[in-house]
Amino acid sequence: MERTGPGLPEGMEALSRQASALREALERSEENTQGMVAALGSFDSRVSAIEASIRPAQVRTQAITMAHENIDRTIENAEAILAQFDIVRRQNGTNMQNGTVHPFTLEVIKYVKSLLDYQSTLKILFQQSETGSETESQLAVVIMKIMQALQNNLNGKSKQYKDPALSHIFLMNNLHYMVTSVRRSQAKDILGDDWIQRHGKIVQQNANQYKRVAWARILQTLTIQATGGTGSSAPSDVSSSGVSRSMIKERFKSFNAQFEELHAVQSQWTIPDQELRDNLRLAVAEVFLPAYRSFINRFGNLVQREKNPHKHIKHSPEALEQLLGQFFQGQQVGEQKH
Repeated sequence: MERTGPGLPEGMEALSRQASALREALERSEENTQGMVAALGSFDSRVSAIEASIRPAQVRTQAITMAHENIDRTIENAEAILAQFDIVRRQNGTNMQNGTVHPFTLEVIKYVKSLLDYQSTLKILFQQSETGSETESQLAVVIMKIMQALQNNLNGKSKQYKDPALSHIFLMNNLHYMVTSVRRSQAKDILGDDWIQRHGKIVQQNANQYKRVAWARILQTLTIQATGGTGSSAPSDVSSSGVSRSMIKERFKSFNAQFEELHAVQSQWTIPDQELRDNLRLAVAEVFLPAYRSFINRFGNLVQREKNPHKHIKHSPEALEQLLGQFFQGQQVGEQKH
């Protein structure tokens, strides 16, 4: 009994020490657990932050990858379109009978504009990176090829017209549409002012060729070389320039027939751009009307004494000017107003 007394305190002390150690271990474990939770929370926040920062880069990388794929498809499609130009050019019966802008021209320009819209997106996406410059260069080459191929195609179509004057109207209309479309779009930055000026000159050249081809013959009718005056003793059927009344009658007859044919045909032709249409009419009027006025002033007296002078002088210069205003309107025969 005496040996057991002292053993209890020792056991209690040991138990107390174990309990204390366990308590301390638990406290340390709780601290570690709380620390681990805090560390995990901090790590999760950092992972979220890193993920948020990485996500735009991932999206950008995916967009760039898709852009490259789109570029490849775009260039392939463009090459396919270029391959179709020769096929379309060989097709018969595709010309516009009134010389207006061909639907093929409209479609090609629309396609080029879509490429340029796509290029704007690429510029924003790539910014000033090397990839962006390379892409812009690729698209520029494609657009240059398409525009040149379109011009070659139009030249081929113009040769199908039997009337050379209408051929020049057709080329003038289509090239003018190309030039104005480039000038008003981003294509100006790719093709440049030099391209616009060169093709603008081609438009003007076709306008000049039209005037020469369409109006040279009738203007020649109004040109008479004087044979020398006969003085005051000139007979009544001969002008002071030595030109006979019968010759003047034939000239007026020929002039009237030619102008009526020009009006009947060319009032059915179309120049859709109003400014271009007005400018060409004015250019014709500036040459044609003064020549007609001069002819009437010089030789009109030979036929004005006739019983029916209007048979020969059917139109006054003012009336001809009004009729010129009906040219290139695309009118049908029944719509013409005299």
